[in-house]
Amino acid sequence: MHPKFGNQFLDFVKHTGEISILAVKSFSFVFRRPFYGRLFINRLFLDGIQSIPVIFIPLIRTTVAYLLFKNVQLLAGYDNILYGKKRQFTFGIGFVN
Repeated sequence: MHPKFGNQFLDFVKHTGEISILAVKSFSFVFRRPFYGRLFINRLFLDGIQSIPVIFIPLIRTTVAYLLFKNVQLLAGYDNILYGKKRQFTFGIGFVN
């Protein structure tokens, strides 16, 4: 038998309530004693320092992909891919309109 819409709605309300209670309890622990300020600041600092490689690896990968794309455009003779302007390239002079 298929569950009725009322049962599905009640299950949704039940699970939403459980998640809300968990969120309120978790948020209340932020302001309870004992509060270890030095430990908190130390963890923020260490997490920031340790996330630098996580930030730089995608940054380098994205930059390399962008540069490769721009070089392919220039070698194909397109000045701007959005407008489709094509320029002629002469090795002695450079770009000529």
